[in-house]
Amino acid sequence: MKGIIDIHNHILFSLDDGARTIDDSMKMIDEEYRQGVRKIIFTPHYWPGVYQNDLSRVKRKYDELIIKVKEKYSDMECYLGNEILYTEDVVDLVEKEKVYSMAGSEYLLVEFMPGIDYHVLETRLKKILISGYKPIVAHCERYKCLLNNIPRTKHLVDVGAYLQVNADSIYTFKYKGFVKKIIDNDCLHFIATDAHDLKNRSVTFEKCLKSLEKKYSDEYISWLLIENPQKVIDNQLI
Repeated sequence: MKGIIDIHNHILFSLDDGARTIDDSMKMIDEEYRQGVRKIIFTPHYWPGVYQNDLSRVKRKYDELIIKVKEKYSDMECYLGNEILYTEDVVDLVEKEKVYSMAGSEYLLVEFMPGIDYHVLETRLKKILISGYKPIVAHCERYKCLLNNIPRTKHLVDVGAYLQVNADSIYTFKYKGFVKKIIDNDCLHFIATDAHDLKNRSVTFEKCLKSLEKKYSDEYISWLLIENPQKVIDNQLI
C-alpha cells in the first residue's frame, strides 16, 4: 500500500531516544519509503526534565533533514509534531509555542505513564478537549487501565479522544487481542510505527499490513493509515 502516513515516530535525529544522527534518520526514512509511507509527522518526545528541546532546535534538525529527504524522495512530505508526556500545563505549552501540535493542527499526540489510573486519564483528556484541542492517545495499548476493559476505551472515544496503536501491536501476542477488540468496537483511529531505530523498535508497516489484510477491507485499512492521518494534517474532524 502506497500513501501511508506515519503520525508517530522518533526519526528526527539527536532529540530523544530515537535516531542519533542524520544518517540514522535517513536510513529510517528509506525504510518508511520502502514500506509505502509518503508522509511523516515527526514526533520527538517532549518530556519535562528529560527530553525538553527548544522548538528552535527541533526546527533546525528538521530543516537539516528535510534537505536530504527532498534530494532523495521528491514525493515524501514531512511535518513537525511532538509526542507530549502529559503535564497539567500541556495546553499552555502548545499555546506558548513550547511544543508542537500535530502538523500545526488542533490535534495533540499525548502520552501518559502506563500505570495511570483510569479516572485520572479520563479527567486529563477532558481537560485537553475543553481547551479546544483534540488529543490522540499515543500507543493506547500500553495503559493497564484500558487493557481488557472495552467499555472504558469506548467511553474515552465517546467523549472525544482519539486512539493510536503501534504497528507491531497489530500482530504481537501481548497486544493483538486487545487491538482486535478496539477495532471490532470502532475505537481505533490510527496505526503508527513509534519507530526509534531499525533494530529493536523499527518501521513495521509491512508486517502490520499483512496481518490487517487477512481480516479487514482495503477501505478500512486505508481509513486507518491514510485518511485519518490526512485529516490531522488538514486539521479536519475525523
